Amino acid sequence: MPKPKLPIFSSPPVIEVYCRIMFDPLEDFQSTHLGMFRETIKAEYPSFEEKPFLLPKTEYYKPNLGKSAEPVVIKANSLPRLWFVSENKNQILQLQSDQLINNWKKVQDEDSYPHYDEIIQKFENHFNEFNAFVNDHEIGEIKPKQYELTYVNHISSLNGWEKDSPIENIFPEFKLASDPKNFLPKCEAFNWTNTYLLPNEEGRLYSTIKVVLHRVSAEPLIRFQLKVTGINKEASLDKMRSWFDLAHEWILLSFAELTNEKVQTEYWGRTQ
Repeated sequence: MPKPKLPIFSSPPVIEVYCRIMFDPLEDFQSTHLGMFRETIKAEYPSFEEKPFLLPKTEYYKPNLGKSAEPVVIKANSLPRLWFVSENKNQILQLQSDQLINNWKKVQDEDSYPHYDEIIQKFENHFNEFNAFVNDHEIGEIKPKQYELTYVNHISSLNGWEKDSPIENIFPEFKLASDPKNFLPKCEAFNWTNTYLLPNEEGRLYSTIKVVLHRVSAEPLIRFQLKVTGINKEASLDKMRSWFDLAHEWILLSFAELTNEKVQTEYWGRTQ
């Protein structure tokens, strides 16, 4: 079956993207290693912040589950998680003993989304640097357990949605309009999550749509998140890039399928 043609957007409403790899805990990984690794990336990430340890959550697949699958949660490690932050605050590299995460964030209004190829290349480069560091210092072996690619979009009056307009103006399949004959009034807010399985149990797509408030103006906006989690059947680092490419394809096609084509063209610069 030929691959579908991927849509192209010149100005998508993306405000954050992150790539994550979760792996078996590096038992010999110490706080001193966090400091040593920081020295190798200090030029690109001059500042750092200490954050709480992230609990790893891995997907499982069970036929006829009858509900959205809940991830399996593993107990926390005592070491902290470090954020390594770029000077312009757009890039964050997160590291702990069983995870590496690379974020791109829109900080200023004029910041433009760098697109997937640049983001995934930076993630691969940082992972390769860390993998080499682990090998050079004989800390252990990175054995991947799960990958994740997440796109966060903000849709507001600036790019397609007015706060009092129906949600189906953006998402045609989501019907929330109130009939005057109904008991319930107009929906005040919503938090809608759907999940979809990727072929061959290589992952799961989470689509989440909810109303949030802008952190500065406090104006309502739609937060539309598309997240794919999973891993290729071989659970091999050699197949990591191909898994992320598949996840990106699913996110792009899902974004195009779930949102209004007219809004895509008029506000987000869809050209294909």
